[in-house]
Amino acid sequence: MKVHIAVLLSAALLSACGGGGGDAGSSESATPGTPVAQAKSATAPAPSAGDYYTYRSSVAKPNSWNWNRPVEPRNYLRTVAYELGGVAAVRTVSYGAYGANHGREELADGYAVAVRAPDSGNGSCSTKFSPALTEVPATVTVGASWTASATESSNYSGCTLDGLPATWTVQGKATATETVQVAAGTFTAIRLEFETTRRLQNGSSVTRSVCWRDVASGMDVKCTRDRVTVNAAGASTTTSETEELVGYAVGATRKRKDAVERFAGEWASAYSPLNLRDCRMQIGAAGDITGTCKSGYASFTHGITGTIDAQGNFDVRIPTDSNGEARFHGKADSPMLLQGPASNLVGTDNWKYNHK
Repeated sequence: MKVHIAVLLSAALLSACGGGGGDAGSSESATPGTPVAQAKSATAPAPSAGDYYTYRSSVAKPNSWNWNRPVEPRNYLRTVAYELGGVAAVRTVSYGAYGANHGREELADGYAVAVRAPDSGNGSCSTKFSPALTEVPATVTVGASWTASATESSNYSGCTLDGLPATWTVQGKATATETVQVAAGTFTAIRLEFETTRRLQNGSSVTRSVCWRDVASGMDVKCTRDRVTVNAAGASTTTSETEELVGYAVGATRKRKDAVERFAGEWASAYSPLNLRDCRMQIGAAGDITGTCKSGYASFTHGITGTIDAQGNFDVRIPTDSNGEARFHGKADSPMLLQGPASNLVGTDNWKYNHK
């Protein structure tokens, strides 16, 4: 399902909109948040088709089924890939990760609608914002403040469980220019501090965020968030999250730092040749590929093994019903699609997998 959106919610704020930026190859040791006397503004340009940004996140939250257990961080990866560029850009957000799949969202800029990830508990719940909500402006300048507000609503009955309609308010300020080091490199960035309040019919949440936007490119390279959620009974929970840029490719500046992590997550076959069906595979954070395919003629299940590298070169092997082996290989041009030739002892064909 593809839908249109004007903003990512707080939980998915760090979707970069800009071009390539900092010194990704620098070996300089820099402490995140180190003040520097540099440029005072940063602007996120319109995205280009083929752009992608991959982030590594760590979330600490109470266990929902046993509140007495200590808080344990949950790590995952998130990749934002642009299928179309410009003001009506279409972007797909996939979740994958150190051993777990976190669902998928498909989004498009220019329209105030959002779709929640499939594992949210209520399925695909579409919501609309009026007016379009922007948590951080496209251009930020040190010393400048901003505010925003919107109403979130839905025509889908399943969303009533979430307490919609809801009101959103944002207050923020760009406070400094700092040097920030993340997995993708060292960047000179504008420090952004803002508070987002969401008031539902059955509770509320307040998220205090600190993010860093690269001066040279407009990429969001790091963000920390502390969210306090209060339910209808007045009970509160606190969630803390840190997210940093791992890899990126940006058409506007022709800069990229490819990361194999952009492929992490669950994949399903859009077309499986050679008498194979219902093929599903998991790509790990290091590029290891595992999964299963069912036989087209019998009740056999075949294991999938393979690898993919940071440049997208993949090699996958699957046993066949004839005690042979099918081999799939190629180069992924997008974090959302793997396709290429397949061959075995009796012939060749093509195959295709989509990132879920």
